Amino acid sequence: MKILQLCCFTNFWSPAHTVDSWDIKHNKNVFDLTPDHARNFDLIISAPPCTQFTKANCLHWLPYPALSINLVKHILEVCRYSGNKWLLENPPGRIEKLIPELTAYRIITYRCVNSIKEYVLYGNVLLIDSIKPRFGKGKPITNLSKRNRDAWQPDLVKFIENNLTK
Repeated sequence: MKILQLCCFTNFWSPAHTVDSWDIKHNKNVFDLTPDHARNFDLIISAPPCTQFTKANCLHWLPYPALSINLVKHILEVCRYSGNKWLLENPPGRIEKLIPELTAYRIITYRCVNSIKEYVLYGNVLLIDSIKPRFGKGKPITNLSKRNRDAWQPDLVKFIENNLTK
């Protein structure tokens, strides 16, 4: 499967997949990505920076975070135009207030074990019923800490590989 990964600088995908990562840390600016390029992939997954959207950072929000909003809107445009399966992950907060068109694509909210932090998946895929007990609101994925994002990202990638790449 060919996967286009946006704003994700780690790669937890199995070697069976071809992954093209677009992140400023890879010297690939997502704003330079054209919607036509995205058509060449089977799945688009993105995790735009959440600093200006998450409830946990509300003391440091900019009054109008134009760059963050424009980035998510660009990713949404690329995803919709591609015609392919796509997912966007971000914590709940003000993202849907600033980008209301994203609300129509909300799939599920999930919370990790031993954490009050929640994450939301947006996209155009239907999730099978068997994952609801694991990924439903308030249900565990794995232990999450801000210092150790690598602890839960592999679980999310494994879930996607098992349920969306077949």
